[in-house]
Order: sequence, then structure tokens, then C-alpha cells
Amino acid sequence: MEDEIATQMLDYDVDVLLGGGIEHFEAEERDDGRDLIEEAEGAGYELLYDRDELLQTEGDKLLGLFSTSHMAYELDRETTNQPSLAEMTNTAIERLSKDDDGFFLMVEGGRIDHAGHDNFPAEMMTDTIAFDEAIEVALDYAKSDPNTLVVITADHGTGGLSLGLDGEYGFERDVLKNVTRSIDYMAEQLDDDNENLEEVLQAYAGIDDLTDEEADRILEDAETVEEGIARVISDRALVGWTTTGHTAVDVPVYAYGPTEEQYRATLDNTEIPKMMIDALHADEEDGDITIHNLEPTEDMTLQSGESVRIQFESEPGLDASFSIRAPLVNVPNAPTELPVTETEPGVYTAYWTATSNLQASGAEIEVTVIDSEGNTHSEIADGKLNINP
Repeated sequence: MEDEIATQMLDYDVDVLLGGGIEHFEAEERDDGRDLIEEAEGAGYELLYDRDELLQTEGDKLLGLFSTSHMAYELDRETTNQPSLAEMTNTAIERLSKDDDGFFLMVEGGRIDHAGHDNFPAEMMTDTIAFDEAIEVALDYAKSDPNTLVVITADHGTGGLSLGLDGEYGFERDVLKNVTRSIDYMAEQLDDDNENLEEVLQAYAGIDDLTDEEADRILEDAETVEEGIARVISDRALVGWTTTGHTAVDVPVYAYGPTEEQYRATLDNTEIPKMMIDALHADEEDGDITIHNLEPTEDMTLQSGESVRIQFESEPGLDASFSIRAPLVNVPNAPTELPVTETEPGVYTAYWTATSNLQASGAEIEVTVIDSEGNTHSEIADGKLNINP
């Protein structure tokens, strides 16, 4: 799959590409034998291979490949010459912001997910901090440019991390703060018979009192040394895990900038890219579609079985829909958008009924209209809904 992604990024002529994965661009490592490095140079990309080259570049079309495979964990980055996520974000914004038509930039803290899969607590913490530093770069730019929207979210959780373990509520933060290298790095420092385990953990995990029981857990009980070290560090920090896979919990979504209020709700993940596209085209001509007299105009409280009328006026012949935007609980198979009927020319009406399994405070009603040419317009009613309070 990574080979295909690398191909797609070049085929779509993305302006700035920064990260790891050299092996997916080199002909000798790819199944199809394509030399994407040569193709990228032919397409006008400046090739960058380390942090120094990134910080010194003055090019506008950049392909930065800073690692053969994945980028290093943040804990290990100082042992490499790789740039930080914040530095890559800053360079990308500096280049892309030169475009008068605006830009779209996607930044991923991908190694947070890897740490979750392996149940590596310190790596998850430090790579999340590195991601937060990249967010700060993006927000600083957005604060200087009022037309910039920043959206922060995730596609899923991983590992099911908990603070507190085996009935003991707490979190020993210093255990994780004392870890100075990744568990993968520690494992690489072990000699063939693992006799230097105590020295390695003392040097890189701050553990100077490893017990015989913990040593056995690492060397005898765990399937790999990495897994055993992760368990010992997690246990000492009172960090629990429920899985080495993805979790099914809701993930946060935060937004700053134009249309930020649209993200203050429980959203289906497929709505987010649509909202981003709408924001990108917010200043374009929308066919002069307007919405008038949108109801309800005042807040309403609905108990189970009670309904609200949603009504507005616009030009005739539009496709119209509405959605209830709020944290709703226990909503199996709930559609994210519901149809609105044109009850007479230019008048659109729908009814929505609260059921007993719904509960929300301050739910917003958003209506959307689309004309025959695909132009869209959305508005949120002034009246909010309190459902089964």
C-alpha cells in the first residue's frame, strides 16, 4: 500500500511532501521497479534528505525523505539528523502560503499510532507533545491570517490507554519523564545474551532498581524484549492498556478559524472532509443561493415524542436537507442528514421528532441547499434544541 501512496502523491503533483519512506520511492525497493526519485526530480521537486537541507532550502516544490522507513520516535530524533514535525510544518506553511489561491496542508503525527499498537507509553506521550508543537506552528500562522482554518482530529484511537492500573488510581508521571530513548532503541543496545539489560534500562529508562521479577517478565514471560520492557515501564507508571489494536471510542475534533463552530458537535467522520471543502470554497461564487426566515428562531425543549418544525425560504427547486448537530447518545444507525421537502414554491419544511434514546443540550439545526449546478449554502438556525433534559 505504501508504494501505491507514494505513486499517488507524485501523480497528483503535490507541492510539498515531507516525511520518511525512502524505500517506497526507490526502484530497487519497489515491486513495479518505478524510480520515483528520478520521476520527482524530472517533475521539478527539490530532494531533501536531512534536517539541515530542510532548514536551508529555498525551493518551493519539495520532496523530503528523511528516513528509509518510518521517521524516528521523538525520543530518538536527536540521534538522527531528522527534522521535527514542527519544523516540517513550518517549512510547508512558508512555501504553501505564497500561493494567492490558498492551500491545504495535512500534518500527521503518525508514530503516536505506532506507540499505541506496541503499548509504548513514553513514546506515545513524547510524540503527542511533538504533534502539539506542530499544532502550535499551524495556530500561530492561522492567528496571523484570518482566512485560515485549522482542524485537529484523529481517525481512531489505538491501544486503549488508561491512567490507573489494576484498581489503583494514579499516574506516576516521572516514570515516563525519566525515559530518554524509545523501547526499540533500548532493545537494539542489548547484547546477544541480554546480560546488560539492567545497564540499558538504567541508562535509557531511568530504572536503577530492576527487580528479578521484572527481569523475568522481560526476558522470559514476554514474547519479545520490547513487549516486556513496555510492560514494566507501563506498570511502574500505572498506565494500563486494553489492546494492541485500534479502539472504537469517539475521537476529539478541534477547530480554529472560519467555520470553527461547525466542528462543535458529534460528527460522522465522513462529514469532516466535506466541511473542509466547503471552507476552501467559502469565498467563491455560490450561485447567490440564500436562506431566509429559518425556523426555529428560539430555543426549544423537546421530550420524547415531541417534534420541532424546521422551515425556511429560498429559491424554488433546490435539494434541501438538515442535520442535528450535537453530542447525541445511543443513536444506532442515525443518518447524519435528513431530507427537507419543498412544500410550496420556495418554502421548505421538515419535522424532527425526539425519541427516548436521544439526549442533548444546545443541539444546533443546520440546513443545506444545493442547486442544479452543485452550488451549496448552509445555515444554522438561531433556535437550539434541548432534548430529553
